[in-house]
Amino acid sequence: MGALDIYCAICGGPFRIPTVGIKSATIQLDNLAWLERLLVVGRNVATNRAYVSGPGTVEDYGWVIVDAGEDVNAPLPKMMIGPSGGKISQSAYCDWGMMGDGSDFLVPFPVHCQCFEMLEKAHAGRTRSSGQSVSLDLEHLRTVMQKMLQGKTDSLGGMQYYEFEQVLGECIWEEAKEVEIRKPYLYDPTAHIQLDVPLRKTVASGEFAAVPQHPFARLPTELLYDVLEQITSSDLLQLIDATPAILRRLDTSFWRKRIRSEMPYMLESEIGMPSIEADWKCLFEYLLKASFLVRVPDLKTLDERSMTIASRRRVWQCAQQLLNAYDEISIPSVQE
Repeated sequence: MGALDIYCAICGGPFRIPTVGIKSATIQLDNLAWLERLLVVGRNVATNRAYVSGPGTVEDYGWVIVDAGEDVNAPLPKMMIGPSGGKISQSAYCDWGMMGDGSDFLVPFPVHCQCFEMLEKAHAGRTRSSGQSVSLDLEHLRTVMQKMLQGKTDSLGGMQYYEFEQVLGECIWEEAKEVEIRKPYLYDPTAHIQLDVPLRKTVASGEFAAVPQHPFARLPTELLYDVLEQITSSDLLQLIDATPAILRRLDTSFWRKRIRSEMPYMLESEIGMPSIEADWKCLFEYLLKASFLVRVPDLKTLDERSMTIASRRRVWQCAQQLLNAYDEISIPSVQE
């Protein structure tokens, strides 16, 4: 990877598997194959319409080659590959806004296929919560991305890419140490995660009696839930540790709601079936730890499931950031 490389406009990640810092003995390279699949969000110069392409790969010097896909607004293929269809070859990025008003910007934005999928899921979640069901407006999305270039020619300058944030004047993908600490976030964020809720350990009633009762433990259930929903996860877990009686008051619906609220990137289908013996606190703590990799002394000890969760959380945060701009920036619609 070098100075002419380009990066995903959504997550800031590379379109190639890093050649340094990745040891096949510690990671399954199949889990990184998603990095090499991309699509572009572009504008067809012939129709002046935004489109999303089919899948493809990055070529040298900032060029991409992608399938035309099924979008009717996509340009005609420039390279015919066999009798069944063709491909589009284009350069990506290039900030025309640095040279003028940006109105003639035509170069497409490359994104990982999985990142675009997560962007669509995050947008669908937003519209459902508002009582609507609206697909992404590609015209609006593409113009918002153009406004977020801010002088960059390899990614969106207006985005924060969290653990993939580039160091000024350096390429984090050329240093083995830098790649190694980012290894968990290179896993496929859309890979299915099967979570089995562990069973609670049997606790003798006398152990609860030995712990002083906290006033919260005596609150009516509805009021208790309302109070607990207002505090941070860290405070919630500390309160439960200090007053175990509270834990016995929290049912499956409380924990599922908490997980949906704090970790919306975790799918309902990935969480085990409810059980009165389930240790939801244990699962909640695990998901928090895996999402943010807190208190992990050695990344080499992480399992694939934890790294997938960490990668998904990061991409989800990036998608939310782009959607915030999508919702905030008002852009006139393209006239027919």
